[in-house]
Amino acid sequence: MADSIHPYIGSKVLELGAGIGNMTLNLAPRQVYWASDVNPLYLDHLEKLRETRPYLQVCRTDASSVASYPQDLQFDTVICLNVVEHLEDDLGALRNIYDTLQVNGRGIILVPNAPRLEVTPVVVDGIMYITGPNQVSALDARSGREIWRFSRARTLGQRGDAARGSIARLAPCCSRSRS
Repeated sequence: MADSIHPYIGSKVLELGAGIGNMTLNLAPRQVYWASDVNPLYLDHLEKLRETRPYLQVCRTDASSVASYPQDLQFDTVICLNVVEHLEDDLGALRNIYDTLQVNGRGIILVPNAPRLEVTPVVVDGIMYITGPNQVSALDARSGREIWRFSRARTLGQRGDAARGSIARLAPCCSRSRS
């Protein structure tokens, strides 16, 4: 996984749901790397990694709670792998990720192909496009307000991913740019 996303990672990184740091160790060093999680045991383990890595910062960040994000900081990359599908406020988390990205920043978000949340979010010019099985929605990336939605009946006779409507397993997404 680290090899797949490595080309898209900048120098100022926030990793949400870092766990015990397996990906962190494969993606660092960077100029600035914030590894975060909500589990106190994982945070203790991440703190131990800091002892030999001066660029590494550790914090408790709940992706759904903007108040828990590192304050007054913006990142060129936010990594969020296998986290969003566990959150009650998944769209709120995507909004928070967008808000913490600097201009031209990139969110790398992996959501497994699960029935509860099957999306590939992409942000273009302040509009977040979310795809699902045979549907697409456009949301205002700041407020989460739905702008439009298109859906159609599932295609009969399709099997596997085609029948489920999967678009991609990993999408370097949420590239943020301003006009």
